[in-house]
Amino acid sequence: MKTFLTHLQEYGDALNPQFNYGGSSTGPGLDQYVPMADLNAQSQKEIKKSDLDQIEKYADRLFASLGIDVEFTRHFLDRVNDSRNVKQITPAELTRLFKQSYKRHGKTIAKLGPDAEAVINDMKTDINMPFVLNLKGGELELVAKTVMRKKNFKTPDKKLSFESFSGTSTNLKNIVKSLKLLNQYRKTGKDEDAFKAIKFGWSFIQNPKLRKSIVSLIKYVAEKNGHNNWNETVKYIKKNTGVDISDYKQDWTRVKGGYTFTTFVPEQSNPRIPRKKGQPAGSKKHSDLYTDENPKGTIHGLGFKDVETARSSVNKIKNSGKTHAHKIQAAVAMEQRAREMGKTAEANVYRTYIDMMKKKTKEMQKEDFEFFPKKLYERITLPNPPTDLDRELEILKRIMNGRTEVDEESIRNHDEHAFYAIEKYCEKHGLIFHDREMSDIVIGARDTIGHFKEKFNVIRPFDLDKSIKPMGSKTNKTKSYPSGHATQSRLVGLYVASKFPEHKDGVMESAKECGIGRVLAGFHYLSDYVCGNLLADKMFLVMNKDNYGKTLKGED
Repeated sequence: MKTFLTHLQEYGDALNPQFNYGGSSTGPGLDQYVPMADLNAQSQKEIKKSDLDQIEKYADRLFASLGIDVEFTRHFLDRVNDSRNVKQITPAELTRLFKQSYKRHGKTIAKLGPDAEAVINDMKTDINMPFVLNLKGGELELVAKTVMRKKNFKTPDKKLSFESFSGTSTNLKNIVKSLKLLNQYRKTGKDEDAFKAIKFGWSFIQNPKLRKSIVSLIKYVAEKNGHNNWNETVKYIKKNTGVDISDYKQDWTRVKGGYTFTTFVPEQSNPRIPRKKGQPAGSKKHSDLYTDENPKGTIHGLGFKDVETARSSVNKIKNSGKTHAHKIQAAVAMEQRAREMGKTAEANVYRTYIDMMKKKTKEMQKEDFEFFPKKLYERITLPNPPTDLDRELEILKRIMNGRTEVDEESIRNHDEHAFYAIEKYCEKHGLIFHDREMSDIVIGARDTIGHFKEKFNVIRPFDLDKSIKPMGSKTNKTKSYPSGHATQSRLVGLYVASKFPEHKDGVMESAKECGIGRVLAGFHYLSDYVCGNLLADKMFLVMNKDNYGKTLKGED
């Protein structure tokens, strides 16, 4: 069977000069069209200047919507490869650093203004990037002064930290769990339950509502056990939880200045419902109120004296404008109090709402599990298709003349299964993936591929020249440029290779089999295949590659 290498060697001199095919046997398969950073760099591999250039361009595109331009200093390259990092900083980690800082702190950074200095801190990788904002030509310029991998990095400047790679809705389940642990201590009063809540909740310390609760709990538990000053509290909490709270003295001081700790005191047999300030105890309205330890976060007027009151309260929660997590928190608290007071029917009203919200949580999490951002096509540009289609037809006919029976079998296998050869390779070498993991990549790429097909509106070769007799297919009904199969198979190939870099050569060769097969079959011009690969490369740069967590690795 003729390989893609053979085809390009045979017809390379005849390629259309109006479309940059690259003029080599590798085509876009080795990133000729977009000089990509090596997102799978191993720990011992130093970052190159070309890698930083691509990361800088990526960061520019992200922060452009905020009117911010990103620049690296000369020192940045030296420090990123410094042995003091212990473990080599990789392009993937830097890409993550900018992606997450934009998502979590982009608006905050934009509000800092000229001459402001701060540090972006990735708590998962311990990477810290001090930066300064300069005003240049009427535009803010974020100058990344240096970068380093250092745990518990100390700085007098504002620290913009994040931990989880996934979006806020993905963390929602863990935030709810943290709130449950806090509530568990309120019920039991056991120190071990407090330590569990602190240890787990500390991962989400950047959530303002959780931070107030967790820091309040820390102070309450410390004082309860005789630790009344900051230094003693730091040592006590670290000893029992492993958590270092030394950077959060300011929060502790604020708590000391007036936050209450009633929600962390063990419950009595007859639960007390707190009343608003100035409201007389025992009043009718008092029994219909719900408050929490954060007055600003309180949803007032909730009650459960009868079913109608409970339903009205649920509507107040719905329309409160609070966060999704806070609404669940309020409803859970009201359900628990209703059950404690023997009001089962009223509690069930809240339970129905809670179940609905939990279902919505799963839907929100599912959105975050998507491989690609919404409307990704707005952030990608592709070269215009060749204008000399007669030349394209000539190249196509030469390639089709070399088609073999082996090619035809492969083409049939890939018609409705763009990653067929990749899947077979993975099965052969014991590379295990979750169910639908590869097909979800293909599905996620459809909107972007379809956008460009409609934008360029290139007629299929067999519709332009009736002398071309394509093979049978169920999937060649759309426009020609770019090739969807080429994009999909290469995307899956890049994803698999990122999980198993030692198999990169074999996986990417399998990915090519699908794309070039569409040309051999007469479904696409060669330029469609090349552009499909280019589109895959660009989509892979912003792909959520941690979607399904760590892949199980089999034996080779």
